[in-house]
Amino acid sequence: MKHLIAQLSLGLLFGCGEEVSNLAKPPEAVPASRHLSHEVEGDTITITGCHKKASGSLIIPRTIEGKSVAKIQRLAFSDCIRLTKVTIPDRVTSIGEGAFLGCTSLTSITIPDSVTSIGRSAFHYCSRLTSIEIPSGVTSIGGSAFSSCRNLNEILVNEENKEFVSINGVLFSKDYSKLIAFPAGKTDITYTIPDSVTSIAGRAINSCQNLNEITIPDGVTIIGESAFHSCMFLNLSLIHIWRCRRIERCRSR
Repeated sequence: MKHLIAQLSLGLLFGCGEEVSNLAKPPEAVPASRHLSHEVEGDTITITGCHKKASGSLIIPRTIEGKSVAKIQRLAFSDCIRLTKVTIPDRVTSIGEGAFLGCTSLTSITIPDSVTSIGRSAFHYCSRLTSIEIPSGVTSIGGSAFSSCRNLNEILVNEENKEFVSINGVLFSKDYSKLIAFPAGKTDITYTIPDSVTSIAGRAINSCQNLNEITIPDGVTIIGESAFHSCMFLNLSLIHIWRCRRIERCRSR
């Protein structure tokens, strides 16, 4: 049994275009439109890219060419390392996979209530982001959405959101049964996962620089892939998985 526990613990820890379009420029779009590329999809606009030289604060316009901006495409702002603040307009409904991946200078992101989905790795490696708020309309958050954000110390959730909730800055499903994301920048040295939790999402506790001890409740049955990936100070002997007698699925990498 001890040999099995050691194997489980090891698996859990280690498993774990720039062309700028010629855009119409209504007054509200002037600050950002020269940096953005887009596609027209029926009556709406999808932001497809941002010039890598864009810097400082950027306000995505509500309309382009008289059409509402509704989506931010996959990787649209990835590696825009000079952006420090981005404001998303209130007509956008989805933030695509890896949309802001690698925006290493980003310190502030404003997400409106109109957004319903946040894609996988949407804010991966936004290393200067310290806080983010999930608005009331979000119903879907992809895996690793906030992974490797080394200074992120809280993930907040609007109290009217029906799918997610935050407890002391840690993101859970609304019914408290799934731990979705533990911010990498939290200063906690030890953490006890609430007894209500039955599953831990893949990379849920990722790149935590301070954490060295975790207690997992007996009711946990599923531990996602690389759940404790890159937690450099996490002591294998202090992952109290020995309490988990009901685990049905544990994915390692």
